[in-house]
Amino acid sequence: MAWIELHTSLRNHPKVIMLSTQLGVEKVAVIGHLICLWTWAMEYTEDGDLSRYEPAVIESACEWKGKSGTFYSALLGKFIDSDHFIHDWWDYAGKYLTSKYRTHQENKLLDIKRKYELRKGQTKIRLKTVKGQRKVVLPNQPNQPNQPIYSPDSAEFILSELLLKKILSRSPNHKQPDLQKWAQGMDEILRIDKKTQEEVRSVIEWCQEDSFWQNNILCPAKLRKQYGQLLLKSRNGGNNAGIKSGNKITAAEGKYAGIGTTVESD
Repeated sequence: MAWIELHTSLRNHPKVIMLSTQLGVEKVAVIGHLICLWTWAMEYTEDGDLSRYEPAVIESACEWKGKSGTFYSALLGKFIDSDHFIHDWWDYAGKYLTSKYRTHQENKLLDIKRKYELRKGQTKIRLKTVKGQRKVVLPNQPNQPNQPIYSPDSAEFILSELLLKKILSRSPNHKQPDLQKWAQGMDEILRIDKKTQEEVRSVIEWCQEDSFWQNNILCPAKLRKQYGQLLLKSRNGGNNAGIKSGNKITAAEGKYAGIGTTVESD
């Protein structure tokens, strides 16, 4: 059953008083309408984005019986932000969404949280769809293309930091990479190749202990290219002698590892 965090301070919150005065209704009615909005959003737009619905639909969900358009307009700038996201949505829905998606749809959870975090620092955020993959991007900055931004607690960023940490433990003077670019590479492994965060973490840890692969897997691009071999080797309990250059994965082995073509090591 879905639930949402509700604070006792709502009862006498200045915004509630302002709405009560503006709409000519009792405070308790305003609170009731707001609770209807939040619980409805949890079911039908759990990322807090109301822009996919017409204001009349939102007002109906809030059980507003007054003049059409007045309630939604009154909410703007108070409980709904100018880009039509529910104000501070993650602060109140985040705990439930985390408990709902943490164990089986982590990427969906991260997508919702990332949108909220980006909006806090940059309001002009848009979603870009690339080959079915939804990414949060910032508008073009001077001389810079649009790129996804990965928060430090995202799966992609965490995996990038893990790989870098392993490399630096052996080579402290290793050149500092652009972790945002690395995170984008990890994103391709997780989203396009459909690998789980736990599996990728295990493969990183294994290959960075292997005497051969630790010197060859120095970025997410290399990790992705050799992922099939690394996964099979780690699953088969391979020793730390590494795989000699030229060894191949058969089509059947590649299918088992989640790839469909023969791959050669560099």
